[in-house]
Amino acid sequence: MDWIEQPTFDENTRLVLRMFLSGQTLEACGQRVGLTKERVRQIVLKKLGEMPFVSENRYRHFFETYEPSKEVFLSVTGEPVAAYLYLRATRNHVAKDTHPTISSALNDEQVPQHVRDGIRRLLDKDYVYEDGYRIHIDRVSIINYIAMRHASARLIKIKRFYDLYNGFLADHNLTRIKSLPFNTAHNFEAYLDRCEMILRLPHAAEGRYGGSIRYYDPSAMDFEPLVSLIRSGVLGDVECSAAMLLDYDGFPKILEDLDIHNEYELHYVLSRYCTGLGDVSFGRSPIITFGAGNRNEQILDLIKELSPVTAGDLASEYSKRYGVDNLTFVGSYLNDFKIYLRNGKYVYNTQGFNDEQAAFIKGQLESSPRDYLSISLLKARFKDRFPDASSSLINGESVAPFGFHPSAGLLIRNGIDERSMFAQLLDSVKRFSINDDGFGKAVFDNPLFTAELAIRVRAFKLVEFEKDGYLASSILSELGSPFNESDLRDYLESAMAFMAPNRPYTVKSLGRSGFSHRIDELRDEAGLDDFFFASLLRNGTVGGRLKVTSIGNTPVFCKTFYSYSSPIMLEQIIDEDGALEIDELADLLEDEYGIHENTSNLRSIAKRSDLYFNEILDMVFGSEETYRRKAQEWIS
Repeated sequence: MDWIEQPTFDENTRLVLRMFLSGQTLEACGQRVGLTKERVRQIVLKKLGEMPFVSENRYRHFFETYEPSKEVFLSVTGEPVAAYLYLRATRNHVAKDTHPTISSALNDEQVPQHVRDGIRRLLDKDYVYEDGYRIHIDRVSIINYIAMRHASARLIKIKRFYDLYNGFLADHNLTRIKSLPFNTAHNFEAYLDRCEMILRLPHAAEGRYGGSIRYYDPSAMDFEPLVSLIRSGVLGDVECSAAMLLDYDGFPKILEDLDIHNEYELHYVLSRYCTGLGDVSFGRSPIITFGAGNRNEQILDLIKELSPVTAGDLASEYSKRYGVDNLTFVGSYLNDFKIYLRNGKYVYNTQGFNDEQAAFIKGQLESSPRDYLSISLLKARFKDRFPDASSSLINGESVAPFGFHPSAGLLIRNGIDERSMFAQLLDSVKRFSINDDGFGKAVFDNPLFTAELAIRVRAFKLVEFEKDGYLASSILSELGSPFNESDLRDYLESAMAFMAPNRPYTVKSLGRSGFSHRIDELRDEAGLDDFFFASLLRNGTVGGRLKVTSIGNTPVFCKTFYSYSSPIMLEQIIDEDGALEIDELADLLEDEYGIHENTSNLRSIAKRSDLYFNEILDMVFGSEETYRRKAQEWIS
């Protein structure tokens, strides 16, 4: 575009315009000439608005009437990308929801003849058009297009997807091309693995997941946090279902950002899109082996620990530890362990303890200050005392003579009501955490303990003040300004009454919005922070009165009847007429909500929302219409 070279422009202006109209980002332009992105935007829009009539304007009718994609425009006009970018930046109206198809331009005399000739060549050769989309005539492109149109927001069965594919071929008269149809549905399904944007769930997947696909764009995802977490070795040596990872420390937030919904999708994403995972191998979905994980060793260790144990109880415990479905475990995993089956139970007979070992075990159990002891802790102590002996000697059968039996990772004294035991434990302490003596991971994982804990949390008798750390509300009555359970409950009810429906709130944003409560004094008197107050708000999710999601590990609450997620939160922040740069969005979340999230994850969340994200400007708009309108405002 010769207009750029006019002498009235300084060199920086010419350089910015040349770079922008060649497709480079505003940020890249700014870095080259030492200006901010916002200043570059102002320069570009102002100079384009002052542009005199140029030859590229002969395409304006074609561009604004038919709204061709960049690829189509460049192909049929023969112009450089600068022409397309210029027309897009200076368009005279907002993009329409519907517009004439490209093929209808063939009879439009306002469209230059050479453009109509270019369109005709395209239509006659390698592409078809549907609803404004240009689809290359090959299997992968057609499959990806159909998935994008029909399976972006939901799973669809492969059989239905196959019907849609054949329908597309018929609608566009493509069945005559021998390379496109499939002989059988089975061949079609096998071919789907060649399609980068198809996330395929196996027929063996449970329920509605089985034999389904959905559209998934890996180019919009940042897999590095997931890969890094796995490479860190946090999972150790284990064979497990990918279901184990769904709730494993560190994974839920990453999987939410990657739009992964279940163990089958996680298995598919890891095996297909993630490289550099280290010593990881993939079995039949959703089974994954990390490091030297060995299924049979895991099962045998569990039989040793729980012996004697029924198949059902063994399956339940294996599922809890490794995420494997109970039916799969009983039907497939136990076939090699029939030699341990005695009278309906799996029994591991050991040589037993020698006298010194037996005395040690007896002493450990009897000296336990509580009526239980963690199996893993006892095994560790045993191994320290007898390094040449196998810790597998410790199992249900071997400890039975000492009056104990195994239960969900613990050895429990016979005759003890476990639920009452945990109830008494929780009622006897004022403050505890997972790292305190008498607690630990085995206790926190025990289903009876978690049930009793949940009862007290819902009643505001216990409140989580840090990750896996709790305090009794009775402590608060001992402060200079005493508080009790009723005050904590009133905080929740008052906060919910203050919240406007369908708006996002964090503990910080509640305060910034004007909400206050007398228990705010606990920040100074007891040193409690936002984590404590967010724990109180989580009680509002019981019964569905509040919904909760998280961004940057900060819980976000919303008073709504509908489902809630991080993309929905962004939609609430950026209304229909709103627009924010990604950096501005990150600053807003931090300043207004106390949310610390990196811009890469925010881009990923924005792309999964109903907002319009413009990668060139690195901005999020309330809608594409808002983007078009604001672009016109900036130009004028």
